[in-house]
Amino acid sequence: MRSSNLASPFTGIALALLSGVLFAVFPVVGRYATQYEVSKATQLGFRFLIGCALVAPFVQRDSLRSFGTKQWLGFTAMGAMYVVQSIFYLMSADRIPIAMTSILLYLYPAIVVVLSRIFLGEAITRVKLIALATATIGALLTIGAPGAVHDMSGVWMALVTPTVYSVYIIVGAKVQRGVPATTASATVMGAAAVLAFALGAGAGAFAPDAKLLALQFALPWQAWAALIALGAICTAPPVLAFLAGVQRIGASRTSIFSTIELVATALFGALIFGEMLQPLQMAGGALVIAAVVLLAVRPNG
Repeated sequence: MRSSNLASPFTGIALALLSGVLFAVFPVVGRYATQYEVSKATQLGFRFLIGCALVAPFVQRDSLRSFGTKQWLGFTAMGAMYVVQSIFYLMSADRIPIAMTSILLYLYPAIVVVLSRIFLGEAITRVKLIALATATIGALLTIGAPGAVHDMSGVWMALVTPTVYSVYIIVGAKVQRGVPATTASATVMGAAAVLAFALGAGAGAFAPDAKLLALQFALPWQAWAALIALGAICTAPPVLAFLAGVQRIGASRTSIFSTIELVATALFGALIFGEMLQPLQMAGGALVIAAVVLLAVRPNG
């Protein structure tokens, strides 16, 4: 009996770590798909479609029946934000080291602190202020290291991702109340898939030369392999692993362990693309992780 009690926390930690590592594969596979000139709308449409299909079996059907108009609109809005955030993330990862893109994405907890103050009236406590300052310094070190950035457009695109994701979290905090996590995840991914395909179809119809967004189907098998991997490796498994981790060790601890994504992204960038972070960038990434951990450990401090 004692061993089974111990197994649950260790299993939760393993699931959180797995979630972070699999999420780190996303920019790698996305860059691979881009090499075959697969548009971002095509990448994301199939990513979310496959992800939704794999998560759907875990959804409680009764939970969908209780949705009201506001919830459907809220989840649709979250799907739209997920698409926008992912497009900018992929575009950024095409222009700057993927580790830098990942580090800047993890500014989202600090941005949530600011947005919660503006829109929800939540107080910025001393701990939150320290975390906000730490994350800001970390971002400045990451971006400002001498010779670290050759394409500033990639940095600005990367900074869009935590901003949009923060709004996504604020909206989700209201919309997801009383909704099982698997149901919310499948609904958001389903909405994101529909919107990504619609965006691609619209771009193809009204702007055929818009290679960034136009929906594509005539692709080589290598591109299709990348699209399947986006949903079957980088989306559904990490989402389910994260949720399962939360059930075992709680949201805060799962969030802390999932920051392994930053380390994994840096390793993938170095091993696969030869992208090496400078010492100042590594220090900046460590400060961003420290801010995430501080906010997870002392959310109301």
